[in-house]
Amino acid sequence: RSARRALPRRRQTPRLARFAYLVGARAAEVNRDDLPPRARIIHPNQAVTMDFSADRLNLIVDAEGRVSEMRCF
Repeated sequence: RSARRALPRRRQTPRLARFAYLVGARAAEVNRDDLPPRARIIHPNQAVTMDFSADRLNLIVDAEGRVSEMRCF
């Protein structure tokens, strides 16, 4: 059993729709200037703080280096 905590459940907010075009994009090509100030790009096995912030955009990157989903937490 892994000691890693599971990511919080996906939050659906209107804010996510604005960035839907990023799903499937290569994470290395995401322009951070286009993201909100507190947005995070989270790669596999990357440590992140677990403090909850409903308005923080998180781009979840898969093992192939592509954005696989978005969550606000």
